Amino acid sequence: MAFCKQCGKEIPDNSTICEECNKANGQNNQNSNDTFVNDAVNSTVKAVNGILDTKDTTKSYSAEEIEKNKIICALAYIPILFWLPLVAGTKDSKYCKFHANQGLLLLIVGVVLAVIGIVLGLIPIVGIIIGILTSLIELGYFLFGLINTIMGKSKELPFIGGIKII
Repeated sequence: MAFCKQCGKEIPDNSTICEECNKANGQNNQNSNDTFVNDAVNSTVKAVNGILDTKDTTKSYSAEEIEKNKIICALAYIPILFWLPLVAGTKDSKYCKFHANQGLLLLIVGVVLAVIGIVLGLIPIVGIIIGILTSLIELGYFLFGLINTIMGKSKELPFIGGIKII
C-alpha cells in the first residue's frame, strides 16, 4: 500500500488518485514531472535541430570536385584563411567559392563579435559573460563549417550562411 502525499491516507497500489482528498498519487506527480522534463528536452532538441538544419547545396557539386577540394575548403573556416580555396582549390570551382564565402562570413562575424565584446567588456561582469558567449558563438560557427566540410557537405552557416559576398 502507498500513502497520499497530500493527506497521508492509505491508497491502494492500483489506484492513482486518493479517494480522501481527490489528489493525484505522488508517484503520478513524479511521472508528470518526468513527462514535463522530457517534453522540455524534446522541444529544445527540436529547436536546436531547426537551427542546424540549414540549406544544403551538396548535390550542386560533383563528388569528384568535393573530394578533390574538401581539405582545402575546410581550411577556409579558419577565419583569416577564407581566401585559400579560391587560390589553392580547383580553378573556377563553385564548391571552393561556396566555402570561401562561408569562411569570409565567419571572419566578418568574428570581427563584429570581437568589437561587441570589447565595447561591452568595459562593463565589469556583463563584459565577461558577453565575451564568453561571443567566443562560443564563433567556435560553434567554426565547428559547424569545419565538420560539414570534412564530411563532404555544403551546408550554409546558421543565420548568416545565405549572404553571398564572393
